[in-house]
Amino acid sequence: MTDTSNRTQPPTSPAGGNVPDADPNRSAADAVGDLGWDETRLARVALTWLVEPGHRTLGRLVREVGPVDALNRILGGAVPDRIGSAVAARLNATDPLERAAQLAAETRRLGCRLVVPEDDEWPTQLADLARIAVDDDPRIDAHTDPPLCLWVRGDLPLAETVQRSVAIVGARAATSYGSHVTTDLAFGLADRGWTVVSGGAYGIDGAAHRGALSAGGPTVAVLASGLDIVYPVGHASLFERIGTDGLLVSEWPPGSAPQRHRFLIRNRVIAALCRGTVVVEASARSGARNTARHTTALGRMLMAVPGPVTSSMSTGTNLLIRQHDARLVGSASEVLEEVGPIGELAPIPRGDSTARDQLDALSIRILDAVPLADPATVEEIAVDSHVPPIQVRRTMPMLVMLGFAEDTGAGYRLRPEHPVPAAPRSPTESQSPDDPHEASDSDDQHTELIDLEPPPLDDPGLEVPRRPVPDLGGSRVGALASGATGSVTPQRDAPHPTKARPSPEHPSADRPDADQPGTGRPGKGQPAAGQRSADRVEGEPVVKPGVKRRRSASKGSV
Repeated sequence: MTDTSNRTQPPTSPAGGNVPDADPNRSAADAVGDLGWDETRLARVALTWLVEPGHRTLGRLVREVGPVDALNRILGGAVPDRIGSAVAARLNATDPLERAAQLAAETRRLGCRLVVPEDDEWPTQLADLARIAVDDDPRIDAHTDPPLCLWVRGDLPLAETVQRSVAIVGARAATSYGSHVTTDLAFGLADRGWTVVSGGAYGIDGAAHRGALSAGGPTVAVLASGLDIVYPVGHASLFERIGTDGLLVSEWPPGSAPQRHRFLIRNRVIAALCRGTVVVEASARSGARNTARHTTALGRMLMAVPGPVTSSMSTGTNLLIRQHDARLVGSASEVLEEVGPIGELAPIPRGDSTARDQLDALSIRILDAVPLADPATVEEIAVDSHVPPIQVRRTMPMLVMLGFAEDTGAGYRLRPEHPVPAAPRSPTESQSPDDPHEASDSDDQHTELIDLEPPPLDDPGLEVPRRPVPDLGGSRVGALASGATGSVTPQRDAPHPTKARPSPEHPSADRPDADQPGTGRPGKGQPAAGQRSADRVEGEPVVKPGVKRRRSASKGSV
């Protein structure tokens, strides 16, 4: 039986006497009174240093007798063997009260603060850890109790910050797919006022913290080492920013190294702080699955992002969805649907709405029977759609009015869904209002087609177009298409409204200062026929190198 009279005695040294160089009646609060810590805080720090955090046997003892009396029992040896064997090595190394006083000074030097369950900013949801007991791995699951205290760096109040929080965890060797999805999730959650909690590691953890910070929201990094040790080293600048805009949290005192088992112990705190946990990427043996297991044991919402079946980094998440009833999520809205207030539902993904979607089922059935090319009568549409002709006769005018079909007089046919507009006229093609040959609005179609008209046969230096040209009647093209040979002189006194416009490089026949094909009359500023290249024969057009001569129009090509 344990002697209950020790509960009211001050802490003693491992040898059984009072603390060296101290008054026998001096309390723990007197030892660090200048640091502002009371007796309870000092006892919690000493217990955390003596035993790895989360020890279930020690946690039960603290809940039964309080931290001060629990420390007295440990120092007096009146504790179960499980605790005695765990603290034996450290009890022989140094005095726990001395070490607690040193940690108090170190905490102040680092600019951190100690948060204990007696404080207002202590997250009460951590008490749920006392209810779980997972015995799959005794080496790890023996440490599932709530923390005795937490070291916190940052100005935000801890309890308020994690009141609306979601954990995002995953593999360190994240793929680009996982990093992209994580950043989107964290940004969306932070943008909606939720705190993102993760472990500060490479890969998914780092992407989660950065996504939340990018949205201007808070993020909490729960570390597996002392706050004075940066691990991983590559996240030194990230931790600095989290300490400024979010919170750095650890249940290990300053100076504690990041050991492998501590990451697994730490995961229970991440799961307990949040309303739910999202696993983005995880291999078959990922530590993120350990966090998922704690989440399920706590009764929190477990979510997972599916991944390619060919990716080893998605094996764990796919198994969580298949075997552990994890909710499949892919966006921040879907996450909030699981952990947010009742009635906050994620929108159902839908394609873009079209005008056809607004039609009723009968109208769509009739529209499906309308042909695209050859018009169909009401009776033919009725036969193809299996709808009575009278109903087709009532519906088709509405479809015409809405732009789905057109009435050709001989029947109905579909109207193209995306009609191709006429090509816009460039500014250089526009005619001056004073141009006597300006085409009327009714000749727009001819004007567009005449752009394809080739130049006169004797106009030198122009390459012949290689595309067919429609017959436009009275134009020069019509003369060529009819089989005429030689040059054709346009009628200057009766210009056609579809006449070709002047080109900046080659003046056309309608300008008085240009060469007039077939007249032999040089234009203004142009050399006379005798002054041209000696290689030119009078009456023969000059052909530039690399330009083929025009075939005879009588052979049917231009």
